[in-house]
Amino acid sequence: MVSGAGITSTVKPMNTLEKAKKAKVVKLTAHCVDRCAVSLLDEDGRILSEQQEGYVPNFLPNSFGDALNLKINLETGQIIGWKTPTAEDLEDFIDRNL
Repeated sequence: MVSGAGITSTVKPMNTLEKAKKAKVVKLTAHCVDRCAVSLLDEDGRILSEQQEGYVPNFLPNSFGDALNLKINLETGQIIGWKTPTAEDLEDFIDRNL
């Protein structure tokens, strides 16, 4: 039983293993302060375009300026809300990093 502030609860706190089994999404939040490094690679891992430092690219979901905000499905490893960047998005990124 847990009590406090006039509230009593019989909810049993979860242990670490129970929490781990219930985890479905990891939420990643980072504040880059103009230091976001990003590389576009070809299928062989060669760099096509690179940003050594700067803002988070606009084509990353829920991210902008200095804020990187991603939710990743732990089962699939996929970014939730990911939309494939358009050719224009990538061209803009490359043009800004020539």
